[in-house]
Amino acid sequence: MRVIIFAILLLWFSSSLSQKSPVGHYKRADGNIWIYPDSTFKIIYHEDMTRSWATGNWSYDKRNINFIFKPIYDTFTLTTKQGLIDSLFLSKDFNSERYDEHSPKVSSMVRVYQSEKECPKTLQLINDKLYIVFNGKRLKKKIRIWYINPIDPFFIKD
Repeated sequence: MRVIIFAILLLWFSSSLSQKSPVGHYKRADGNIWIYPDSTFKIIYHEDMTRSWATGNWSYDKRNINFIFKPIYDTFTLTTKQGLIDSLFLSKDFNSERYDEHSPKVSSMVRVYQSEKECPKTLQLINDKLYIVFNGKRLKKKIRIWYINPIDPFFIKD
């Protein structure tokens, strides 16, 4: 009987210590985070007429999800008398593309840009919520960004 009780307690204790997977879609009033099982992520923020985004890799340690920004570049090729000159610039979408001086120009009223600044370094996973970590501490109070009303300092799993 003691062996059975000990086995049940051991199973319960080991299951309570197991890490919950952070994989999934999380959202908040100003953005979305997708955490994929292949250790990649995508973050999209939207503020009025501006959209910013970031991609990269993530790792999980206890409650902390650590993000590493991986930029996506487009290539612009310019033809000169000396030959071709390639320049790299941050892509406006999730695809790496090549442009030249003859590529059609696309304009939009919405400003879209890729930004390492928008990529959090660390978020904490607590009860299906991703909390913003600032100066090593989890934010608990609502934050003011661009909205009239403050928003929650966390993303909720969808």
